[in-house]
Amino acid sequence: MFNHPPRPKQKPHLRWQKLPYPPKIDKRTFVCNIWVNIMRIPKNIKITNNVKTVLDILNDEIKGDVKAALKKMKAGYTMTWVYQGKNDRLFPKTSVDIKNELAVVYPIKGREYDIKNIAEGQEVVMVEMIESYPDPKTKKVYRTPLVVVLEIDKGKIKKGRHYCDPRLSYMYLTKKQVSKLFS
Repeated sequence: MFNHPPRPKQKPHLRWQKLPYPPKIDKRTFVCNIWVNIMRIPKNIKITNNVKTVLDILNDEIKGDVKAALKKMKAGYTMTWVYQGKNDRLFPKTSVDIKNELAVVYPIKGREYDIKNIAEGQEVVMVEMIESYPDPKTKKVYRTPLVVVLEIDKGKIKKGRHYCDPRLSYMYLTKKQVSKLFS
């Protein structure tokens, strides 16, 4: 179940990391090359091992490093897209040959993740972000607002769910259009 950020006097079961824009730099700034900008982590939020694993695997995807990504996944890892895919197929899923699937997806150059929020629960990390990558032929940029829910077991990602509206992906949304979501 997904909860909105708690009121200040409530004790949350999810910890939210609100990422300010534009980012402010201080000695608690966490720098990671998966963002175009710098992400500031509020003082009351700690980057846990599970959050670090998720950030690292996103970074592996940007770098195209399949080998490093596979080390962060449990055997039997699956990703399910929570939408209706091609040919009216409900909830498309990765195959059992995840290594070959990643080898097709990971080489896309110019991929960026603009992370907006991270929430963490018991053995689960949820990331709200904008995924952007250029069309290899036209060089136009696809931008898709999405939420990824990753289940983690013993420090490795065992299962994921990818929530988005795939119709938005093909609209070539501008940065200005997408920014309206967060203003």
